[in-house]
Amino acid sequence: MQFAKTGDATLLGRLPLSETEEKAKMLIATDYARKMALDMRMIDPSYEDHPDNKASHCAKMIADYYHKYDAQKGTQFVFSDLGTYQQGSEWNVYSEIKRKLIEDYHIPAHEIRFIQEFQAELSKNEPKAVEKQDEHAPDIRQEPRPKGDTVPTVNVPMMDKRPQTGLHI
Repeated sequence: MQFAKTGDATLLGRLPLSETEEKAKMLIATDYARKMALDMRMIDPSYEDHPDNKASHCAKMIADYYHKYDAQKGTQFVFSDLGTYQQGSEWNVYSEIKRKLIEDYHIPAHEIRFIQEFQAELSKNEPKAVEKQDEHAPDIRQEPRPKGDTVPTVNVPMMDKRPQTGLHI
């Protein structure tokens, strides 16, 4: 609250605001508030976990749906507009929710996947562009993407019909 009133960035552990940031201090305050509500470690990794943050509530809700639809092998899609998953990197909210699901709710790790893992698997199987060394050699070409399509579509085959739920945190 004090930062929103004064604009004193040192209260947030930041350097003083630039002129441009000074004009956007309410946006900065809102961004910090959203991150703190999700998990204080989004601001500073030295903070400890808290059972009442949004990440903890999200993990509980995911686990509740998991157990409710376990007999049908339900599938859930979870999206957070804060933070990104990066395998093997420092703390991130996606990995934290997965940790909670495994340790606190005993959901098998192999049943939790990130879309980024599928994209990494797909890129391993895509043909590599090769620099043309022989002028008579054929070109290696890829199908052009439709206009506006920025991410390749990932088709995940389902062995059975599964109920699906979505959750946005």
